[in-house]
Amino acid sequence: MTKIIKLEKIIIYPVKSCKGIEVEQCQVTKSGLELDRRFVIIDKDNKMITGRTFPKTVTVVTKIIQENEETFVELSYEGFEPLKLATDINKIKQSAEGSLVKIWETDVHAYYMGDEAANWISKVLETEAKIYMKGENIREPLNVELGHLEFVPNFNFADKYPFNFVSHSSIQNIQKELPSDELKNTVNENNFRPNLVLSGSDPHEEDRWAEVKVGNLKFEGAEPCSRCMFPNVNPENGIAHPTEPSKTMMKHRRVYPNISRFRSFMGAHFIHTNEGTLKVGDLVTVLKEQDPTQV
Repeated sequence: MTKIIKLEKIIIYPVKSCKGIEVEQCQVTKSGLELDRRFVIIDKDNKMITGRTFPKTVTVVTKIIQENEETFVELSYEGFEPLKLATDINKIKQSAEGSLVKIWETDVHAYYMGDEAANWISKVLETEAKIYMKGENIREPLNVELGHLEFVPNFNFADKYPFNFVSHSSIQNIQKELPSDELKNTVNENNFRPNLVLSGSDPHEEDRWAEVKVGNLKFEGAEPCSRCMFPNVNPENGIAHPTEPSKTMMKHRRVYPNISRFRSFMGAHFIHTNEGTLKVGDLVTVLKEQDPTQV
């Protein structure tokens, strides 16, 4: 029987570490999914704030709204009036202050979104913080050869690569190993914050994909995704479990010592090689495989 792999979900995260948005279709530009990780929260030391250290960020709800033919990202949190962030960089840069912000060890050009946004997110997170929009300088994916690509992907504030894929079967494979029914019922793909969730593939098959087509979009596999403790954060309430699912994953998914001997793996990173539109239900065609222990 022929295996049929499909795109089951598209999830974008307009603000890094805040709640994602499921969409039925999305434009893919040189920077990846439109508006994905377009904004980042920065602390008083000019370093990014994420759900790893501030789990509450995952409960900040994001929404894309249209007003007078302009697109905004709206942030909301219980007990606060919503905050609107403009997304038109041509308008933002006319008045916004540009500076470098620290994303891991990389300095990335960004635009300050103003005092109102800074005050709002500081009160929500109960720490001094600001919000920045990704600037126009090119931020290339790490640790991959790009010379053969038609264009250089210029991704936003994702950690290393513009796309993260995970298959539904990969999630199920770790769910069944979790030590309690409560965890089996609460840990899902949202703990792992993928962009594309796939159905119909074998567990962890995405790790082996060197070239793949999703609808009319083409992707190259970069590497399996190593995992920190972030998946322990419940995406619904922002509370971090002390050990799971990380403990179970370290037992069953510590499988690529060539990438990291001290991390578990779930899902895989990809780089897009053309622009277009992704739609839920798009067929996935595997064009070429690779050995993930050799990447």
